[in-house]
Amino acid sequence: MPVSSLIIEEFIKNGYSKKGKKRVWQITNPNLLFATPEAANGFYNLKDYDIYRNNVIDKEIFLLKKNANMIAKRVETQPFNLIDMRCAGGKRAHEFIKAINSDVEVRYCPAGMHPALTHSTIKFIKQLGLKNITDYYSQTTSFDKLVNLPATLRNATFQKNVILMFGSTLALFEINDFLFHLSRNMFKNDTLIIGIGIRKGQRLVNLETYQDVSFNNWFVPLMRELGFKDNEVSYNARFGNSRIECFYTLLIDKTIRYKGKKIALKKGDEIVAAVIYKYYEKELKKFCKMYFSDVQIFRDDNGYVLLVCKK
Repeated sequence: MPVSSLIIEEFIKNGYSKKGKKRVWQITNPNLLFATPEAANGFYNLKDYDIYRNNVIDKEIFLLKKNANMIAKRVETQPFNLIDMRCAGGKRAHEFIKAINSDVEVRYCPAGMHPALTHSTIKFIKQLGLKNITDYYSQTTSFDKLVNLPATLRNATFQKNVILMFGSTLALFEINDFLFHLSRNMFKNDTLIIGIGIRKGQRLVNLETYQDVSFNNWFVPLMRELGFKDNEVSYNARFGNSRIECFYTLLIDKTIRYKGKKIALKKGDEIVAAVIYKYYEKELKKFCKMYFSDVQIFRDDNGYVLLVCKK
């Protein structure tokens, strides 16, 4: 189904709410944020945004290096599939692989929305010459189907899964729903490693981070799919419902026609393209313990953690 059709169906399914005289439309299905090459690259290019690189990517690499021995012990020595969810170049997967005993066989399985991203990630990992990676298997799938991967990749050699979910990607999902469905597709001793920012102090702070043009560059392909030109919408972010809402204000009227239906969008209407959740450490640990038998947290001093969750 064309991406524009998927977006319009979100309009129809969710409808709108009233905020004073404004109508607020919701298209916050995380799958849409990676549904086009432009959107997927918009997320990948956040690595070039100083705040994101410093506060997410660099912190994940720091925590992987600092706690390499402890994390490796929790993974144990059985051959495993290394499922790199929403792979973005492979550098953090590389840091994880370096922490594992070089005698442990690994099948590297990058997963993403577009073949170009998974193929480039495999190319990067292959050129490193890591001797414990004995096989590769890339998977292109929508985000809602990523949760099914652990149940499909086991074979006679690789009967265990280690899942990497870096980049604060979990913050895009309703956490209970995502962890419930993912854990159902995991097996005993499978391990999930999550990199995510946490709240320290007040819950709703640092809004300016999400108002940066880098986030607009990520989300605006969704507006283009609906037929808007970039100068016909205005991007912003706000706090709402104890989360961050990334939204567009329409600067023109536009009527969308789809399967005999008309959606009349008006100047001043808002379209919420993404919501981002941020939790306190104790909240994250509580959620993870609902679905995993063993949860360990590795933290830095400035609000970032790795959660290592064993089924």
